[in-house]
Amino acid sequence: MKEYKFSWGKIFYLEEDLLCLQFGDEYLVEEDNVIEFHAIFNKEAENKRLKLLILTGENTSATREAREYSQRSTLNCIGEAILINSLAQRIISNFYISFKNKTDYPIKMFNSKDEALKWLKSL
Repeated sequence: MKEYKFSWGKIFYLEEDLLCLQFGDEYLVEEDNVIEFHAIFNKEAENKRLKLLILTGENTSATREAREYSQRSTLNCIGEAILINSLAQRIISNFYISFKNKTDYPIKMFNSKDEALKWLKSL
């Protein structure tokens, strides 16, 4: 299966319909990173809707511009699970989810990768 590697992390398939976005540790996500990811996700999801697992790195955060772009853009997604590692990531994720709750797919935050995968597989 395809895998995309970047200085900020990688995008890869965990299963046929489950794409994973993994950020590196100690990284500040920029708007260009989000634009790049969204382009790849939407290309991969041209003919099928995908599930998305976001693995935040240790102490990974995002710029205001990156957060705003994520909030206003759309993905051809079945469901999105965000695995968090810190209180700061929880706050940012809660803010993101509150803006994205009008999407056509559910978004949930998790502390456990196993729980996130279990939820995504149930969709």
